[in-house]
Amino acid sequence: AGLGPTAPGLIPAFDRSLANAEVVLAAYAPLGLASKAIEKAMWRNKPVALIPLFHADDPLNSLPRWVSHYRQADAILALTEAEARIFHETFEHPNVHVIGAGVDPADILAPSISGARFRERHELGDAPIALFLGRKEAGKKYRMAIEAVQRARASHASAQELRLIVIGADIDRRPLRPDEGLFLGALSRSEVLDALDACDVLINPSTSESFGLTILEAWARR
Repeated sequence: AGLGPTAPGLIPAFDRSLANAEVVLAAYAPLGLASKAIEKAMWRNKPVALIPLFHADDPLNSLPRWVSHYRQADAILALTEAEARIFHETFEHPNVHVIGAGVDPADILAPSISGARFRERHELGDAPIALFLGRKEAGKKYRMAIEAVQRARASHASAQELRLIVIGADIDRRPLRPDEGLFLGALSRSEVLDALDACDVLINPSTSESFGLTILEAWARR
């Protein structure tokens, strides 16, 4: 059916709540939990609107169960025009809507955000900061961010003090050397916002994204 997470008590509770539902909104394809919810909804003849958050290179998208979900959902709510085309052309879905993606201005522009606080907390001084936000794993291409910063230091005198800050869950467990960057792990939302305010440039080399929200967040902070 797809990947986890699993919660044994959640699907029965969801099934009981369906009696009062007018429509089921499912997201995060192709996770197994979403598949089970969609199947329960269809069995009870409840309309399903699916927000795929589609990663085109994910092999799980070709699972027969998910191909069926993509074709049978009553509506597909796509984030981008490119995603919408996939569902129009590949899955031949007749009811696809582009809803877009965005950030909450109250969150990203809150007056409590402080880049100075982030710099002070991590003893960064006035050094220029390149920020990588994302899980520390091969698919997010964080090693490319390391290489880019190292090349900038070697090529431009003005970039010799450039610091790379990596924030995200430590999936691959490969430690970063001090000359490669400062890895801070997964931080709270408030600290991430402080980091966005503090950085001079965001690096997002990932080739596996359904949208790339960190780019929009960094753009909004500018």
